Amino acid sequence: PDNDACADAEAIACGDNLTANSDSSTDTDGNGRADVWYAFTGTVAGEEVTIATCDSDFDTTIEVYSGPCDDATQVAFNDDSCGLQSEATFTSDGSSTYLIKVEGFNSQTGNINLAVTCITPEPAPENDDCADAEAIACGDSVTGSTANATDSGGQSSPDVFYSIAGTADGEEVTVSLCGSSFDTYLKIFDACDGTELFSNDDSCGLQSELTFTSDGATTYIVRVEGFGTNSGDYALAVSCVPPPACVPPTIDSTAVVDSCNADGTGTFSVDIVVSDAGDAGTVISDGTNTYPVVAGTVTAGPYNSGDNVTLTVDALDDACDASLGEFTFTCPLPAPENDDCADAEAIACGD
Repeated sequence: PDNDACADAEAIACGDNLTANSDSSTDTDGNGRADVWYAFTGTVAGEEVTIATCDSDFDTTIEVYSGPCDDATQVAFNDDSCGLQSEATFTSDGSSTYLIKVEGFNSQTGNINLAVTCITPEPAPENDDCADAEAIACGDSVTGSTANATDSGGQSSPDVFYSIAGTADGEEVTVSLCGSSFDTYLKIFDACDGTELFSNDDSCGLQSELTFTSDGATTYIVRVEGFGTNSGDYALAVSCVPPPACVPPTIDSTAVVDSCNADGTGTFSVDIVVSDAGDAGTVISDGTNTYPVVAGTVTAGPYNSGDNVTLTVDALDDACDASLGEFTFTCPLPAPENDDCADAEAIACGD
């Protein structure tokens, strides 16, 4: 036949069904078996190509090679996949030409029925690359598969990417792959090609879940992948707990405490009785000085007699700021020397 030698391999393609006869074929590679040759050139990377002689009338074998005839490397072989006939499957790289040798077992020859079937791989998901990360938010649940994604690094498994934009400083964000169908691995980054911030392997069985605190400004990158080389269908859920509301101090009372001198000069201070200090970092402010709020009595001052002072609660969270009011005190002037009868001042006619 025309395709008796490797150099004259007959071109075949996906979907072909060919017939041939090897009775007059020669042994081209010195193994004592008559053979014929075919050539398949890939067109799609990852395509699964199956070469079958299942309807042939003799005991066949199939060998698949990559590379030139004089330096070929075997990539697939089969003897008895369908009875005494053969079926070999290999994955095409999308551009190479693969050489297929069909021959008989123990020098048998006969009528060959050759079928070529191909399975084109599913395209990679749209969020296969970090630059194309799919945006998700608190409350979202999404499903997908990593089976046809590529490997971006980390584990030796295909991965996909999502992004979560922070909305509130102190918000707790939980990213969960619980319920996925394979052994998952989860990582959080601060940017594409950025710093890995958090990771988890097995939080819920063989699936992953982690919780982190958002700074309210960063867009976090979520990489979903498998542990080792695992891949499959995943279910990704995002839940969030908003940052706690501020806790203001509980102020039971305020009182002005004076310290006056006999000559009418002096000072005053303000005692603030606190039963609950509230959030750490809260202070009492008079606009110039601050006084840390603690449970007990906080004393603001002293201030000079006659001053007007406005006191406020100043918290780290402005939502807990409050006014305590305006405070003032003036020391009384000393009594005149003739304030008592015993000290009556003497006066005379003409005074």
